Amino acid sequence: MDRFPSSKTDTSVKIFLGIHLYGYRYDRIMPPPAKEQQQFQMKHILGRDYIEFLKQYFPSAKIHFDERAHEHITVVHARSETNINGKAQFLPNIILFYPSLKSIYDRLELAIKLKVGIAIWDGGQGFDYFFDLF
Repeated sequence: MDRFPSSKTDTSVKIFLGIHLYGYRYDRIMPPPAKEQQQFQMKHILGRDYIEFLKQYFPSAKIHFDERAHEHITVVHARSETNINGKAQFLPNIILFYPSLKSIYDRLELAIKLKVGIAIWDGGQGFDYFFDLF
């Protein structure tokens, strides 16, 4: 991956694309609440927490890249539960969104394409190597 040059356009100093270097973890609430209530509890996750999460849930944690969101998603599935049709379905117990070099790179490319600046949220909460792109 290449380093990104600074932009020389006037608009990049006026409009910013926010890039966060921390993640979000969604834990399924057990037992499931009534349908009108939230099904997952959300909390922020830092780089060190993500490493501990992977150590704890390896090898059951599966990492996928969401092409639409340009984000890596880590999922830990529950045991199979039967739905209305009697078929087994696997519901996620934990869904974790955490930035990667690919997701940050894609956002930097978008900022260049749109000729906007970037704003980094909480730079010290991710991995140090994230800054290799700048």
